[in-house]
Amino acid sequence: MTASSPTLDICNRCRPQGWEGPLEERPGRKLAQAVDAELARRGVADVARRDIYCQSQCKRACTVAFAGGAARFTFLFGDLDPQKHAGDVIDAFLAYRERPDGFLARAERPAPLREGILARIAPPGWRGELVLDEKSGV
Repeated sequence: MTASSPTLDICNRCRPQGWEGPLEERPGRKLAQAVDAELARRGVADVARRDIYCQSQCKRACTVAFAGGAARFTFLFGDLDPQKHAGDVIDAFLAYRERPDGFLARAERPAPLREGILARIAPPGWRGELVLDEKSGV
């Protein structure tokens, strides 16, 4: 994995408000485990993946992020269910990984990743309809 390799990050501390329990039982940790199990089931061994202690999206647990260097979009998704959405996360990440700029249109993402989008950040210098006006030296 290089610094610019597309990476799938999963928050391990994620939990719904009011949920109590040890870290190893938190829904975020369960989502990470479900994604890993689904990757293994599919025989996909070349996904760069990291467990993140906290992604600071506590009101929208469970969260994942797709990132991949200065030339790619960064996405943050929340409201994911560890028992239902591991395959959706993988499908979207594999599509993200195939794109040179990582851009995924809303319609290209599985429904849970359309509804649960928290951020879509354009890479510096990216030109397209999402960038309204670029200022420098302001």
